[in-house]
Amino acid sequence: MAVAALLLLAAWLVLASFDAAALKAELAQAVRDNNQRELKIEGELALTLWPGIGLEIGRASLSERESSQIFASVEEARATLALWPLFKKELVIDGLHAKGLSATVSRNAAGVLNIADLLGGKDSQAFKFALSRMALEEASLTWKDDKTGRRVVLQDAKLATGEISRSARGELSLQGRLQGASLDAVISAKSAYRFAEQPSSITLENTALALSGTLPTMQAAQAKFSLDRFRYSTAQAEGGAEGLQIVIKGDLPQDTIEARLSVPRIVLAGDEARSDAIQLALKAKSAQPNRHLEAKLVAEGMRADATALSLTRAGLDATAQLGGVSLRTRLSSPATMAFSPAQLALSGLSGQLDITDAKKLGKPMRVGINSNLGVDLTHARAQGQLNLRLDETTARIDWTMPRFSPLVLNADLEADQINIDKYLLPKGATQAATPAEAAQGGMWASLAALEGVELVTHAHIGSLQVARIKAHDVKFDLKHAAGVLTVSPFQAGLYQGQASGSLRAVAASSEVNLKQQISQINLAPLLRDLLGEEPIEGRGSAVLDLTARGAHSADWARSLFGSARLELKDGAIKGVNLPRLLRDLKAAAKSAPTPAARSEKTDFTEISASFQIQRGIARNEDLAFKSPLLRGSGSGSIDLPAGTLDYLARVSVVGTSTGQGGEERNDLRGVTLPLRIQGPLAAPKVQLDVGEMA
Repeated sequence: MAVAALLLLAAWLVLASFDAAALKAELAQAVRDNNQRELKIEGELALTLWPGIGLEIGRASLSERESSQIFASVEEARATLALWPLFKKELVIDGLHAKGLSATVSRNAAGVLNIADLLGGKDSQAFKFALSRMALEEASLTWKDDKTGRRVVLQDAKLATGEISRSARGELSLQGRLQGASLDAVISAKSAYRFAEQPSSITLENTALALSGTLPTMQAAQAKFSLDRFRYSTAQAEGGAEGLQIVIKGDLPQDTIEARLSVPRIVLAGDEARSDAIQLALKAKSAQPNRHLEAKLVAEGMRADATALSLTRAGLDATAQLGGVSLRTRLSSPATMAFSPAQLALSGLSGQLDITDAKKLGKPMRVGINSNLGVDLTHARAQGQLNLRLDETTARIDWTMPRFSPLVLNADLEADQINIDKYLLPKGATQAATPAEAAQGGMWASLAALEGVELVTHAHIGSLQVARIKAHDVKFDLKHAAGVLTVSPFQAGLYQGQASGSLRAVAASSEVNLKQQISQINLAPLLRDLLGEEPIEGRGSAVLDLTARGAHSADWARSLFGSARLELKDGAIKGVNLPRLLRDLKAAAKSAPTPAARSEKTDFTEISASFQIQRGIARNEDLAFKSPLLRGSGSGSIDLPAGTLDYLARVSVVGTSTGQGGEERNDLRGVTLPLRIQGPLAAPKVQLDVGEMA
């Protein structure tokens, strides 16, 4: 009873001697002296005695250091102290309640926090501190970063905690609204916690955090974080986490996305962290039809410390649908990541890529992959080697990326053989693209995907087959910069001859220019591969300078313009027997000549022609034909979009032959006959043009 009486007497003396005005002045002066800040208590300052010594404060504010700008303010606050623990040198706050708290924590351009002076004090050893409970209502907390220009505000915050002390357990809950640039989301969090003093440790259990609203780059977003248990002992420098799950769903500008991160267990020991398995699952669906992605990434055998991170296996298993193209890839590799300087290495990346396209590919493609790569994140550069295997094709690509932004990629390609036709549907079997696919496809769409990328590629292919045309020892340099793609120089062996030239494509004008020189190719096997038959034998050379414009390759033939020159030597035109045709004509204009059999032919020593091309029509005025028996000249046109020709050739007999023409043609020597050559390029018809006869 005596102790109680003494406590009551002490309390009455404190209350009787309490001077609010003097205390306000003393507190303000102390803050001014110690922190160079201004503390203003504009509201009431009152002392309470029951159920413990308490202090109630009305509206108050605290300035920034050495500034009149407000750092924090509060509408009202109340704190209650437990009396009995004071006698044991323990400061126990039974309750702390604040309403309308507003504070701004900022970092300047030099990286210094505006609360550095408030965090610099040393803990008092005279008293043990404990807080039984804390509640904040209608709080507003702002983070402002002058270094990055980022500003985030937690509005209408409500925070409640249980006991906070060196040895306590309780529960924490938080609700509010996060706002900032491209950020407007409701936040809620809760967790059970436990603090232990001997040995010092912290434990979190059943931790959950949820965000819903607008996140940077994501609309209608929902993000959830959950953790079954986390424990860390500061005394022993060890601990770990169990049951970590992060789920994010939302809408990107063109896609809907869902990501799930799962970490069953993490072990912390000293400065090292270990985890047997980490998994990330990703789903994305585009607003465009038939475009979606599903991927699963796994990290096994993770070890990390302050200097590096390593994985015994990093794996990717993904499927994607891009219009009519289906992709499936499975890749894995050991991985290491150094932190200073930041460098990533995949030393044994291997797996496969499956490609299916029902509209264009005659069969699925399975590409075997073997690779290694290194990425220097500190200096923004990378390099590596990629080995590919596709059926009988093997290829190796050595590449470097000396700069990430804007991206620069240099590559050297070496392939033994590539048969593109093997994987394409036969002509006429491909399905027509929809208008939407046509609008998105073509070379210009590929160039658009390379916007901002500088590309330099040196390539050597042992043998190449495209559109049934076969080439060998193919060498070219491919470059792209600022929307311009060039292939120059280009050279290849082609049907016992040579081809060389260049190609240039300009995205801004949708224009393609081809310059090509072809010398001494064997025409018969070329035409057999290209057309399925051999209408002409011999050796051919050509010089081309062609330009086409159009959003799609289908438009190029109709817009084609430029020039071309063709020379054929020491060959024959099959299906046409000019000597026999002349013999038939000798039989007077009695009847139409007998059509030549396909086994018949007309030999020549030289055929030459030059063309001027406009809107896909190639016009020729200097056709020249020479053989031991005949001479010819002519003019006409070739309609490239339609695949037809219309020529008038004037043929004269200049010699005699007892071979190809049968009997001697002395009686036709010097006679010139007009022949009309018309029809499809693959099978034109030749007949006497009576209207052109003198």
